[in-house]
Amino acid sequence: MDALSSHELGYAAIGLIGANAEIPLSVLRSIRGKTIYMAPDNDEAGLAMARRLEDTLRKMGIQHVTQRITIGNDLNDYLVHSRKKK
Repeated sequence: MDALSSHELGYAAIGLIGANAEIPLSVLRSIRGKTIYMAPDNDEAGLAMARRLEDTLRKMGIQHVTQRITIGNDLNDYLVHSRKKK
């Protein structure tokens, strides 16, 4: 759902199923030269995933920014909340 929410917000997205999922090496190679924005879930599993992926991206030389969701537990919660404000 978060990848779909990201798309609806106007961003290209890669969705990982489960906090232990890895980004395939072929995908990592294809995103070199881009800045990757991560919006992990606001729970221990999501934050642990972000730390692990930050390390992987750093080792691959891929610039990245981790953005914490300020409303709700995940990007979908944020999207639902922002729609209610309109």
